[in-house]
Amino acid sequence: MKLVTLRHYPLTTCLTVSVLLSTLHAADNTPVPDLTQGGMPNNKASWNLGQTGARGWIYGKRWSSARSRQILITAIDKASPADGVLEVGDVILGVDGKLFESDARKVLGRAIAEAERTENSGVLNLMRWRKGKQQEASLQLRVMGSYSSTAPFDCAKSVKILDEGCRHLAKVMPEDGFSGVEGCINALALLASGKTEYMDYVRRSARKIGPPDLRLKLDRGMVAWTWGYSNLFLSEYFLATGDKLVLPAIREYSTWIARGQSQVGTWGHGMAWPVNKNILGGYGAVNSAGLVCYLSLILAGRCGIDDDVLHKAIEKSDGFYSIYIGRGNIPYGYHDPWLQTHCNNGKSAKVALAFDLLGNGRGADFFSRMVVASYDEREFGHTGNYFSFVWGPVGANLAGREALIAYLMEQQWYYDLARSADGSFKNAPAPGDSHCSYENWEATGAYLLHLALPLQRTILTGRGLDERLAKRTALTGSELHNTLVSGRRDDYEKKTVDELLNSLRDWSPCVRYRAAKTLGGKGDVTVAQLTTLLDSNDPNVRYGACEALGNLGSKAAAATPALSKAMKDDDYWLRCMAVQALGNIGSAAKEAVPTILEGIAGDDERGWIGKRASHSLAQIGMDGASKQKLYPILKMLLKHPDGRARGEVSRVYKDWTFEDLKPILPDICLAIKQKAPSGVMFASNVRMAGLKVLGKHRVREGMRLCIEIAETQNLWGSQRRVKEIMDILKSYGSAAQTVLPQLRAYEKKIPNRNPFPENLKKFKIEIVREAIKAIESAKEARPLRSLETE
Repeated sequence: MKLVTLRHYPLTTCLTVSVLLSTLHAADNTPVPDLTQGGMPNNKASWNLGQTGARGWIYGKRWSSARSRQILITAIDKASPADGVLEVGDVILGVDGKLFESDARKVLGRAIAEAERTENSGVLNLMRWRKGKQQEASLQLRVMGSYSSTAPFDCAKSVKILDEGCRHLAKVMPEDGFSGVEGCINALALLASGKTEYMDYVRRSARKIGPPDLRLKLDRGMVAWTWGYSNLFLSEYFLATGDKLVLPAIREYSTWIARGQSQVGTWGHGMAWPVNKNILGGYGAVNSAGLVCYLSLILAGRCGIDDDVLHKAIEKSDGFYSIYIGRGNIPYGYHDPWLQTHCNNGKSAKVALAFDLLGNGRGADFFSRMVVASYDEREFGHTGNYFSFVWGPVGANLAGREALIAYLMEQQWYYDLARSADGSFKNAPAPGDSHCSYENWEATGAYLLHLALPLQRTILTGRGLDERLAKRTALTGSELHNTLVSGRRDDYEKKTVDELLNSLRDWSPCVRYRAAKTLGGKGDVTVAQLTTLLDSNDPNVRYGACEALGNLGSKAAAATPALSKAMKDDDYWLRCMAVQALGNIGSAAKEAVPTILEGIAGDDERGWIGKRASHSLAQIGMDGASKQKLYPILKMLLKHPDGRARGEVSRVYKDWTFEDLKPILPDICLAIKQKAPSGVMFASNVRMAGLKVLGKHRVREGMRLCIEIAETQNLWGSQRRVKEIMDILKSYGSAAQTVLPQLRAYEKKIPNRNPFPENLKKFKIEIVREAIKAIESAKEARPLRSLETE
C-alpha cells in the first residue's frame, strides 16, 4: 500500500497561519517590487499560466495577488505556444494593449478564456517587457469555445475540458492503476465522468487498492488519510458499478476505521486504537483527514455494510461535528470553530456532504452556504490548497444549482490559469506563500470533479442530490446574494462603526468575527452600544455582541452584569460566547465568577461551557473565590475530555498552598496519569502542571509519575518536556535515588522510540544522564509527603 507523504508542521506554524489569516481582511501597504526597475520577487512561488505553456511569478501577500501588476516568466515548456515567443526573465505587463490595472492573475486568466473563444481564434495578445524594451507579443492558443452562462451545466466547453482531462489521467495512470490519496481522487474523477472507455482504468485502480494493510494499523503515521480516501473511492466505485469483488475491502476498511475512532468521534493523522483507550496520539484530531473517514463510513453503509461498530462510529462523529452547525467552520482538531475563513482545506464541504447524506438539513444548509461564501478564499489551506479545490465545488453543489454556478463563476479565471494545453491541471501555492505540499501532485482529478457535477454519477458529484435537496432549501435569490457579499474580502479597517455594528448581524460567523475584531481596536464604539445588542431577538446579533465585547477586553468591564445574565440564557451557544467574553475582560469581570461556576456545574455532555470557562477562570483569576465552591468545579474540569481545558484550569491552582490543594490532589494525579481523550496537542499541559505541583510540595508519588510521563508522553515536543521532568525529579534531591533504577531503564528505551529524530534522541539521553548524575550525588534529605498518609 502506498502511503501519502504529508508534511508535519509544528504548532508554531499552525499558530503563524492563524495569525496571518487574522490579517487577511486588512490592507497590504508593503511596496510592490517593480521588475522593470530592478525589483526582485519576494518569494520563489510560481503559477501555471494556462495553456500558454509558461509559468510565472506574481506578487502576492496575505493570500492575495490583488496588488500585482506584473508577471515574471520563470519557465517555458518546449513546443508550447510560449516557446519562441517568451523567454525566462520576460515580464508581462498587460494584455490586449492595456497595462494591468488590477490583479494580474485574474486579468490574465480571463484573457485566456477570452482568447479561447471561437470568434477570437485562440490569439492571446500580451504586452511583453524584455531587457528594457516593451513590445507586443502574440501567442496562438487552442480554440476551446466559450463557457455558457450556466457553466458547468449545459456547457460544451466544460464537457471538452472534462474529456481532455480524463484522457490525460488515462495517459499518466500507472499500468496497475491509481492508489494513495492523490490516486483515489484521480480515479474518482474518471469514475465521475461516466465514460465507459475509462471504466477499465477505474477497475484496475479499485483492484490495486484492495483491503487495508493491517501491518500499518498500529503505525504512528498517516493511515487515516489513505484509509479514508481508499474507502471513499471503493464505496463510490461499488455504488456506481455493483462490483462485489471490492465489498470485502470496503468492509475491512470500514471496520478498522470505526475501531480507530477517538472517544469523541474524531480521527487524527492516524488511528486511536482501543489498546490506547481510543486516545489519539501525534497532533490529536485532524479533521481534514477525519471527515473523509467519517464520510467513507456513511458511504460504506450505503454499500450494505451493516455493522454495529460502523453505526456507532457514524453516530459519534455526527454528535461531534454537529456542535459547529451555525457557529463556524470546522477547525483543525478539537478546537473552537474556525472563523478566519468560511472553509479551510475543504472541511466545510466534507461535513456538508455528511450531513446531507444523513438527512441533517440544517447542517447541510449551513455548511454548504459557508462553502459558497468561501469563493474568494479557496487558495487558503494548511500545507497547501489542493484539498480546497477537491471539495469546494462538491460543497457548493449541495446549496443548489444556482449557488454552484455563482460560486464557480467567481473562480473561473483560476481554473483557466491552472489548466495546461495537454488537459492537465497544476496546483500552486496561495499568493505570498512559497510552499505548497501538493505542488508536484497530479492534481488533474481534483480540478475535474466540478465539471462532472452535471452528470451526477457519484455521490460526491451529486448522485441522488435532487431528491435530497427537495427536502431542504436551495440557496437562491437574495440569500445567495447576501452570501456572496459576506464572502467579499473587504478591508474591515475602512468600515465605519455603524457598518461594523451592522456586520454583527450577519448570518456568517466569520463576518461577525471580523467585524468584532475590528471594533475591538476602534476607540469610538461604546460598551453601551454593544450591551444593548445582547437584548436582541436575533441570536446572530447576540453572538456578535459577545464577540465584540470580548474584543474590547478590560474596556468592556461595564458589560459584566449583562454578560452574566447572558450566561443564564436558554441559548447554549450564547452562554459559551458570554463566558468567553468575560474571560477576555479579565480581572475586571471578577463579580461574574459565581455565575461562571454555576454555568460549569450545569454544563451538559458537550462540555463547551467548561471548555471555554476553564480559560476564562484562569484569565479572571480566583483570588478571594471560595475554594469550597471551586473544588467540585475543578474536579469536573480536570476530567474534561479536552486537554486544553484541563491545562487552562491548572493555572488556577498552581500557586495554592499544600493544604489548599489536598482536596483535589487525587484528581490532579489522575489528570497526570490519564491523558485527555482529545485536544491532544495541549494534553501535556495539565500533566506537566501537575508534576510541578507535586514536585513543589515534595509529594512522593510525583517521582514515579515523572518517569511514567516521560515514557508515555506524546513524542511531539517531548524533548522540551523531558528536560522539565528531569528538573522536577532533581528537585526531590536525594529522595529521588529510590527511582534511579526506573530512570536508568527509561534512558535505555529512548533510542527505540520512533518516529523521532536521532539528534533529539541524543539530546534526551544527555538530559537524562545529567539528571541521573545529579540525583546520585544529591545529599539533601528533606521530608516527603505522600497521598497515602495525607
